Amino acid sequence: MDTSIYLAFAALIGMLRGATSLIIEHPLDVIKTYWQAYPSRAGVISVAKEIRNLKGWGGFYSGAVPNIIRV
Repeated sequence: MDTSIYLAFAALIGMLRGATSLIIEHPLDVIKTYWQAYPSRAGVISVAKEIRNLKGWGGFYSGAVPNIIRV
Protein backbone atom coordinates (compact mmCIF):
# COMPACT_ATOMS: atom_id res chain seq x y z
CA MET A 1 0.00 0.00 0.00
CA ASP A 2 1.25 3.45 -0.88
CA THR A 3 2.20 5.40 2.24
CA SER A 4 0.29 8.53 1.17
CA ILE A 5 -2.94 6.51 0.94
CA TYR A 6 -2.23 5.00 4.34
CA LEU A 7 -1.58 8.43 5.87
CA ALA A 8 -4.76 9.87 4.35
CA PHE A 9 -6.77 6.92 5.68
CA ALA A 10 -5.19 7.27 9.14
CA ALA A 11 -5.97 11.01 9.16
CA LEU A 12 -9.59 10.34 8.19
CA ILE A 13 -9.98 7.74 10.95
CA GLY A 14 -8.43 10.17 13.45
CA MET A 15 -10.83 12.96 12.48
CA LEU A 16 -13.83 10.63 12.77
CA ARG A 17 -12.68 9.41 16.18
CA GLY A 18 -12.18 12.97 17.38
CA ALA A 19 -15.58 14.12 16.14
CA THR A 20 -17.32 11.10 17.67
CA SER A 21 -15.67 11.51 21.05
CA LEU A 22 -16.44 15.24 21.04
CA ILE A 23 -20.17 14.51 20.76
CA ILE A 24 -19.97 12.53 24.01
CA GLU A 25 -17.24 14.45 25.80
CA HIS A 26 -18.36 18.06 25.39
CA PRO A 27 -21.68 17.89 27.30
CA LEU A 28 -19.88 16.23 30.21
CA ASP A 29 -17.28 18.98 30.16
CA VAL A 30 -20.01 21.66 30.14
CA ILE A 31 -21.65 20.02 33.17
CA LYS A 32 -18.30 19.83 34.98
CA THR A 33 -17.47 23.48 34.24
CA TYR A 34 -20.91 24.68 35.30
CA TRP A 35 -20.67 22.65 38.50
CA GLN A 36 -17.26 24.19 39.24
CA ALA A 37 -18.71 27.67 38.76
CA TYR A 38 -21.69 26.91 41.02
CA PRO A 39 -20.48 24.33 43.58
CA SER A 40 -23.58 24.62 45.74
CA ARG A 41 -25.60 22.52 43.27
CA ALA A 42 -26.78 19.15 44.57
CA GLY A 43 -25.40 16.78 41.93
CA VAL A 44 -24.73 16.01 38.29
CA ILE A 45 -28.39 15.42 37.42
CA SER A 46 -29.38 18.70 39.07
CA VAL A 47 -26.70 20.59 37.15
CA ALA A 48 -27.71 18.95 33.86
CA LYS A 49 -31.38 19.82 34.42
CA GLU A 50 -30.45 23.41 35.20
CA ILE A 51 -28.38 23.75 32.03
CA ARG A 52 -31.23 22.27 29.99
CA ASN A 53 -33.77 24.60 31.60
CA LEU A 54 -31.63 27.71 31.13
CA LYS A 55 -30.16 27.10 27.67
CA GLY A 56 -32.07 24.18 26.17
CA TRP A 57 -30.44 21.08 24.72
CA GLY A 58 -28.06 23.26 22.70
CA GLY A 59 -26.61 24.55 25.96
CA PHE A 60 -24.70 21.31 26.35
CA TYR A 61 -22.77 22.20 23.20
CA SER A 62 -22.15 25.88 23.95
CA GLY A 63 -18.51 26.67 23.29
CA ALA A 64 -18.03 23.59 21.09
CA VAL A 65 -16.55 25.48 18.14
CA PRO A 66 -13.04 25.86 19.62
CA ASN A 67 -13.02 22.15 20.49
CA ILE A 68 -14.16 21.22 16.98
CA ILE A 69 -11.37 23.32 15.49
CA ARG A 70 -8.86 21.75 17.89
CA VAL A 71 -9.91 18.24 16.92
